[in-house]
Amino acid sequence: MISAPCTPCLSPDCSRPERSIKKTADAAGSKQNRVDTNMPQRRQVIFFLATIFVLVLAAFLFVGRGEKTVKGEKIRVVTTFLPIYVFTKNVTGDLAEVENLLPPGAGPHEYSFTPGDVQKISRADVLVMNGLGAEAWAAGVIKESGTMAKIIDASVSVPVRLRKGTPDPHIWLSPTLVQMMVANIAAGLAAADPKNAAGYQSNAEVYLKKIQKLADDYDFYLESPAIKRTDFIAFHAAFGYFAERFGLIERAVIEEFPGKEPGAKYLAGVVDLIRREKVRALFSEPQFSPKVLETVAKETGLRVRQLDTAETGPLLPDTYELIMRKNLETLIEALSE
Repeated sequence: MISAPCTPCLSPDCSRPERSIKKTADAAGSKQNRVDTNMPQRRQVIFFLATIFVLVLAAFLFVGRGEKTVKGEKIRVVTTFLPIYVFTKNVTGDLAEVENLLPPGAGPHEYSFTPGDVQKISRADVLVMNGLGAEAWAAGVIKESGTMAKIIDASVSVPVRLRKGTPDPHIWLSPTLVQMMVANIAAGLAAADPKNAAGYQSNAEVYLKKIQKLADDYDFYLESPAIKRTDFIAFHAAFGYFAERFGLIERAVIEEFPGKEPGAKYLAGVVDLIRREKVRALFSEPQFSPKVLETVAKETGLRVRQLDTAETGPLLPDTYELIMRKNLETLIEALSE
């Protein structure tokens, strides 16, 4: 387990100075010459959250009540995959019925929808999605279901990174962006179910504090003098937002797209990069076989560790936090060598 002389605190009375978000500018991956980008990012998020909660209040006051709201029935909410389920469930609590579309162990990249998915969506009052192309199969299932459900895109107004000209959908791996996603979900649910708008807002505020503490813990431990490196090799291109948020460098990926194995020439280039830049962290993912990574590990002498993209796991409200805290332990171990 992680231990430290002091743990991050959300209390406004905490006397420990606020730690800044650091972003490395050292091409070799060292911790020197970082740039403080914390305050502008936090101001942006605070303004965004304030705007969202004004909209939540407006929905509570002014939006007409649908048939289910009048009858006091719970609305039926369908989410697409694990992190979206977790964020939504933390916002709804017991105020709505929440069902996830993808079965346990299935990630969004390789998924193909089934007749059962069509039925689930056809019965839904609300469909919550990540957006940004993460659910490339969603358009087909939505069209086939003929659903009249309100669709909530959790990525609305979230700053987007492009990878080879295409939006990177992995926004859920940045706690800062998760706060914006949760606010979007709360606002959408309030509009769909105005009777419970205040409850959604209250639940969201509780969860946002948990996500903020998660981010604070990452800042605290990754800024420790024990951290010797800031660069790593990932299995697939999932950690761009994550690396940007915590001042890390994703040097390369083994698979640009999950399931598309690289050729020998590409792997040889990754091996050369590792040797040239003296990269010490090589990460696999629990959702995919580490077989291709074993070749790189054998050539470089690196240990393969697992960094979870949080795309699959138990459908429980605390799953995202548990996965991300396990990732933090893995990072501390790998980057301290």
